Amino acid sequence: MTTVQSNLDLVERARRVMPGGVNSGNRALPWPLAIVEASGAYFSDALATVAILQDGAAHQHTFRLAQRATSGIQQIAGELGIPMKVVVFGSVFVPYFMEGPIESYTDLLRNNNARDTWFRRTMCENGIFMIPTALKRNHMSAVHTDADIDLTLEIARRVLGRLPATLE
Repeated sequence: MTTVQSNLDLVERARRVMPGGVNSGNRALPWPLAIVEASGAYFSDALATVAILQDGAAHQHTFRLAQRATSGIQQIAGELGIPMKVVVFGSVFVPYFMEGPIESYTDLLRNNNARDTWFRRTMCENGIFMIPTALKRNHMSAVHTDADIDLTLEIARRVLGRLPATLE
């Protein structure tokens, strides 16, 4: 349950990030009229989102899924003898085509960008979206499910099994 004060606090935070107004239908309204207009359409959506996120369950869910994806892809790469280090931070995971520690951006320069890009592009071609550029992050959301991770790992196994050995 939100209080009037917490709603006002949210309005104040929203005001700070709205540069001069909110686009409301076909017109842009200046502050403070924008927040009055937005309070019905936009603000209720923001409050619903805050309510969903408040207990932490959505975060725990996305963190767990990212960990499953990380562990699964790392295991598949290991079984196939592919040098890979998959890292996770909260709901984000990134497969790097390299071995050894990753402690700074300089370490990432060892990444095999050709293999990385091939993997990501081929995952996309098989229905799993990964930005097809080396070193990019993959994000879990509250709407992802364990079935999504199962499918991702199934496709990752097929894709990594076809990874050309000559990509440098």
